[in-house]
Amino acid sequence: MVDLIPIWLCVFFTLGIYSILYRENPWFRIAESVYLGTAVGYAVSQDLLYIRNQWSGQWSQSAGMMLLFAITMVVGLMWYARFNKSTFYLYRWPLAIIVGTGIGMALKTVIFTQFLDQIIAQANTPFFVAGDLIGT
Repeated sequence: MVDLIPIWLCVFFTLGIYSILYRENPWFRIAESVYLGTAVGYAVSQDLLYIRNQWSGQWSQSAGMMLLFAITMVVGLMWYARFNKSTFYLYRWPLAIIVGTGIGMALKTVIFTQFLDQIIAQANTPFFVAGDLIGT
């Protein structure tokens, strides 16, 4: 009997999600809210567990790496400063870090593929071809 309760809950919520095919109704809204709440709760719990494991020393035992981890956590929390007008200026720092990192990674590939590789290919071409009459 106890095993049937989760099965019937799954059936109830699955039919609730499929009820949107008919039209939007309160049953769908309840099923949608429960689904999103469960998904967000699971994601938050996994993220907090990951942070706890990293902070407890499984990530690194050195003090320098723990300081680096703390700084990255602060920069990550600065993303949420965007939602408050008085702290909006803090949002620009992590945005600048992400944009700068992306541009740097893109420029590295551009320089290698469009500039250096062509110079190397040009340098590898022979200046003298056997049997060529020009220059003899």
